[in-house]
Amino acid sequence: TGKHYSSFLDLPSWEDMFLLEEFFAEWDAERWSFYIIKDKDDPLLYCGPAWDFDHSAGTMIYGTYPETAVSMLLFRDTRHGWLYKLLMHDEFVEDLHTRWRDRFSPAIHAYLDGQLEKEIAAIESAAYMNNIRRANDYDFREKTDALTTWLQRRLAFLDDYSSKTPEEMREILQEKVLQAQFPAMV
Repeated sequence: TGKHYSSFLDLPSWEDMFLLEEFFAEWDAERWSFYIIKDKDDPLLYCGPAWDFDHSAGTMIYGTYPETAVSMLLFRDTRHGWLYKLLMHDEFVEDLHTRWRDRFSPAIHAYLDGQLEKEIAAIESAAYMNNIRRANDYDFREKTDALTTWLQRRLAFLDDYSSKTPEEMREILQEKVLQAQFPAMV
């Protein structure tokens, strides 16, 4: 058609979905539980809503790999759908980095610095009662501490990654992957 992709896509919704899926290393992204919406009177495709993050934050369909997931770039490494194809456009990538630095990163930092612990505390007694009801020894605090640590490490990785030049990004990624796969050697 000769038209720019922004003539067809609501870019803020695509950028938000990209960053959300990428931050959580959401393994189902662009495979299952991935939605695109188009209203009949609107020419744009909207990405969303976010849905079903059961395979995220290190839990993948093949198992649990938190160390690998902390430092992976999901769409660059494992996907080849629409979000991946948007990475071929420098202006989209620049917008992603700006949106990460100006919007996503500050919001996630604020959440991890206070709100997350409040939410954990609010459901801790329910988790305790669930253990009694199901007669299991699931350690709620151990699991939430592990998730909190993963979120902090993922945030630090993406903050660092988004602040670098493309050449520096490749070096960081290679180092992080080596650390995750061979921690004793790095």
